[in-house]
Amino acid sequence: MSRGIGQIERKIAQLVLWAVRGRELEQEAFEVACSMNDLEGKRHMLFVSEYCGLLADRADVSKDRLFAYGADAKVAHSTDVLTRPTFIMKPHSP
Repeated sequence: MSRGIGQIERKIAQLVLWAVRGRELEQEAFEVACSMNDLEGKRHMLFVSEYCGLLADRADVSKDRLFAYGADAKVAHSTDVLTRPTFIMKPHSP
């Protein structure tokens, strides 16, 4: 079952927001880690920072793949409209 173009575009927008939020959290966790004196806590915060970056990367990859899928779907839809068989009505003879 194919997705509608609008649904694909909404999902792409959601993935963009997740990627941006992931980058923000990555930066924030890194800054917190840099300000910490406790080595164990710093290690944990750096792990959190790295994990947020990985989630943002995954959202970016998913967005790119879905964007390509959506572009293919748009092309397929537009060519489908152009290649549909047309039936020519023959005029009636009296």
